Amino acid sequence: MTASATSLPRMRPDPRHLDAALAGLLTLGALLEVWLGGDGGRHPLAAALMALATVAPIAVRRRWPTLVGVGVPALAAVDHAFLDPRFVGYPIANVCAMYALAAWTRPRGFVLGLALFV
Repeated sequence: MTASATSLPRMRPDPRHLDAALAGLLTLGALLEVWLGGDGGRHPLAAALMALATVAPIAVRRRWPTLVGVGVPALAAVDHAFLDPRFVGYPIANVCAMYALAAWTRPRGFVLGLALFV
């Protein structure tokens, strides 16, 4: 006897746990790039702190979408201006943050966030 696909229980992971796992992987990758790959040049401590500030907030993007959606791209702009990061996780973090701003922010917060970037 075989069970049909419709009778099997669905396992849906909690999206907040997926966000936390993604943030953990991006943070680990960014820090490894700073300490082992030379990202940040002669300022590894500043690069490591900026990496944490840029990718770690993805873990709480559903709880504070406006803060993450505005803060991550702003910090990333400062990071790119002074430290020239090359890790592939930074654009991923920016896209996740901007999605949080667009999808989960109330209209007033969205307009504020949009005004900061235009």
